[in-house]
Amino acid sequence: MLYAPALLPIAQTLYIKGPRLNRLLRTHLLIPEGLEEGRRERAQDLIMRQLKKRLGFLSSEVEERIRCLSMEELDELAEKIFEVSRESDLRKFLSAK
Repeated sequence: MLYAPALLPIAQTLYIKGPRLNRLLRTHLLIPEGLEEGRRERAQDLIMRQLKKRLGFLSSEVEERIRCLSMEELDELAEKIFEVSRESDLRKFLSAK
């Protein structure tokens, strides 16, 4: 089993960066899926709490759509969260995913 410190010099030598590096590390580090899923669930919960505070309410349909987002999509939504002023803005973002 390889760990991040062992893989990083290899990745740097091969000029692997950004999402490709993240994918390489996730794939080859043999991270238990439960840890990755836990991280995703925490991100979903945080984003939904922020959206509920901003909008006052989220429909169950929107909550379910957020639960289906990948980590990359959750990261993108987290960056756009301040551009959302009503649920229709959020639905536009979610329909593009």
